[in-house]
Amino acid sequence: MTIAFVGMFSPAVRILPGASLRIGGAATWLSPIVAAVVAVGLSAVLAWLVKNRREKEGMGELVLRSVGPVAGRVILILMVLWLTLYSGFVLRISAERMLASVFEKGGMTVFIIITLGVSLMAVLGKVKNLARTAEIILLLGVLPAAAVLFSLSDLRIENLLPVNTGDIKGIVLGALPMVDVLCKFTYFTFLAGHCKKQTGIVRQAAIWSCAAAAGFFVIMVTTIGTLSAELAETMENAFFSMIKNITIFGIIERIEAVIVAMWVLTDFVLLSALLMADSKIVTLVLPCTNRKIAAFSIATAVLTVSVVISSSVFELQLFSEWIIPGLNFAFSLIILPVVLLIGKLRRVI
Repeated sequence: MTIAFVGMFSPAVRILPGASLRIGGAATWLSPIVAAVVAVGLSAVLAWLVKNRREKEGMGELVLRSVGPVAGRVILILMVLWLTLYSGFVLRISAERMLASVFEKGGMTVFIIITLGVSLMAVLGKVKNLARTAEIILLLGVLPAAAVLFSLSDLRIENLLPVNTGDIKGIVLGALPMVDVLCKFTYFTFLAGHCKKQTGIVRQAAIWSCAAAAGFFVIMVTTIGTLSAELAETMENAFFSMIKNITIFGIIERIEAVIVAMWVLTDFVLLSALLMADSKIVTLVLPCTNRKIAAFSIATAVLTVSVVISSSVFELQLFSEWIIPGLNFAFSLIILPVVLLIGKLRRVI
């Protein structure tokens, strides 16, 4: 679950608070509360659907058992296509973000190749190694998290209040981008076969989901409270813009290097986990396929997608706010749960 928790902050820092503000308004700093409630409910449903998994069995094996080998492989092929598209998008948006915020005169292809290369090295290793890396990144995240506290001196309460009953609809709508991030946890269940089956999975998933929502709350409150909703809504990477000029006791004048490092590390964890899941699915669809061959094949496809997915910033924004979230909701909240529910009704899982 550490991999999922760390990986979720890759899209979260990119889309928040802008995506929520654009659809929900200024009061969406309260939206993480709604997102947390939804995430706990989704965690409970998902845990119930997979509770009868066998040892060394993940989501892919459950799909095959639920609807049979033929229909199951069709679903898994669709998952391969979707995760390849999403991985390519993550790779491209990671490079675009670095160019827009840090290396304005850099080459996008260089960032894409380096990020994919490092992630591929992780994919060829063991899942537990990536999990340990995620744990280290989580510990390192304490520094930027603590640095955010220093932004509170610039926070203006008038940017957050007042909130009235008329804002409830906006608060609920503003939670959608956060739920979009949180439900990506579903894809990490394809790697569940590498984890020992254990009890209390609902409680653990709920705790991690609420912890992620708490992180979203900090991002929303500090960015909106410091910059104002109107300004944050129009800015790209508003959270980075807010935090990079924080001064800590006059010792650290600018901490953007730390934030950029966390960006890179969370992107690495998310991309590596997605490639691992995608490669795992390929070996289920084509049992004769070697894991390394599957990984290299997926990496090649992801590289291609990252290059051709968009020819302009406008198209990339369209993918970011509509196409990718729409497909994500379709697979994580509809297709996979329905497939597992069929397995439940057939009493095969």
